[in-house]
Amino acid sequence: MNPSERNAPYAAWRELVKAADSFYAERPWEILTEETIFGVLDPESGQTLYCTILGQLGEVYGMAVYPGPGGWRSHLKTRDPEYKGVEPLFYLCALLISFENKRELSKQDRRMLKNMGRSYRGRRWPQFRSYRPGYMEELPGKMERFQMTLALQGAAVMLQWQRQGKAPQAGPGRFPLLCYDPEAGKWSWRGGEFDSPTHPSPSAPALDEIRLQNIKRKAGRDGVWEGSVYQLPMLTGQKKGPDYFPCMGIWADHHSGYVFSQELTSPEHIGSALIESLFQAMEAMGRIPEVIRVDRDCYRNMLSKMGDLLGIRVELAERLPALQDVIKTMQTQFMGRPSIQPAVPQGSREEHREVKEPSTGFGPMSPEEAPLLEEFIHWLLEGGLKRDTVRTHFDTAYIFTNEFLSCAENEPVSPEDGALYADRFFRDWLPASWIRISPNKVDRMIAGLKKLYAFLDEYGYMDGEEMKAFRQMIRNNRQEWKEIASGRNGA
Repeated sequence: MNPSERNAPYAAWRELVKAADSFYAERPWEILTEETIFGVLDPESGQTLYCTILGQLGEVYGMAVYPGPGGWRSHLKTRDPEYKGVEPLFYLCALLISFENKRELSKQDRRMLKNMGRSYRGRRWPQFRSYRPGYMEELPGKMERFQMTLALQGAAVMLQWQRQGKAPQAGPGRFPLLCYDPEAGKWSWRGGEFDSPTHPSPSAPALDEIRLQNIKRKAGRDGVWEGSVYQLPMLTGQKKGPDYFPCMGIWADHHSGYVFSQELTSPEHIGSALIESLFQAMEAMGRIPEVIRVDRDCYRNMLSKMGDLLGIRVELAERLPALQDVIKTMQTQFMGRPSIQPAVPQGSREEHREVKEPSTGFGPMSPEEAPLLEEFIHWLLEGGLKRDTVRTHFDTAYIFTNEFLSCAENEPVSPEDGALYADRFFRDWLPASWIRISPNKVDRMIAGLKKLYAFLDEYGYMDGEEMKAFRQMIRNNRQEWKEIASGRNGA
């Protein structure tokens, strides 16, 4: 095989890698922050590619691209405290361009770059990933590579304008939307309007009316049933494509809590999970419920036709107590993993409920954990740290104190007594947990723990010798903790 034939599959990647190299050379994280959002118009799809630069904190270098309305909604979730404990892969819709050390690349990454004749020193190796809600990350496809290339080129223009003192100012509630005119060979911008944050309703499958008539003819009628769809924190493989977190349609008796049926589907088939599991429940039980209760308006709409055909009253309920008990029991099977989540978000806080948050604005906390974490957050802010940095350190402190120390021994370990548990946290608990880790993530978490214990030390909670031992533990073990994280992700 001659070189041109061998390299043919990688030709489509060349423009993307070239754009990534140019992007890195500009070091955009020295000028723009994650809080700076700009858009690039995709002429093929008409979608806005929402872009944020990563790297000002020195943790992850690159750019995140959130395509279209789905991308924008997922970006909002990454910044929403209500999603703090939710597995990001459940909802993330994004394209990620990052720069890594060679050892953090996959075999596919290294093979692709090698066949293109690319080689780098240090943390310069470009990595490209596509994220779809409910799926593990994968290499980007043809359309996604085009969008990544376009976004990188737009970022270069944005940086050029910034350096020239011509940074676009879109005004309140808008953002700079960059557009490329291929005929004129020029970039321009206009004020863009953000896509709606409202989730579209899942699509409903066509009803099998013959199956419905058979059920109507043979089944008795009684009872109140509860039904909903949840996303499970377990990976399901498939022959082609990435693994995914399945959605489970489930129906239970409102009074007894007896589970009639469960149906697992891929993340995009929420409607099928709900309706197929109801079909199965009625067929298995030989009964048609008099009332079915669901907790989402879209589910009520989805089931209205079936309700009319079978004479079932379909009700919207704020709570489904039988299913909540079932899910609470099921959750014990997923210890150390993210919690089971509703497949369809409830909606905005304003529409459904008022959430009381501490004055920090970093999300709801229980009464017993609020005082320490609130004081820690205020201490960080008073130290002049940016809010994104404070949020990162808060997340680490929350996980370490409330997720790890609370179960490190038979009795919960208090934060001031937990410093020397850090080795067990990084070596054993973290790799086995639901949290996705990498060497860079370990570095960020170490920084967060150092801040937490500097705070406790300043307020007199820590013994001097213990602080000295804590710092020495980090110096001695940091590299090994990072290697453990790298080994886990490469497995």
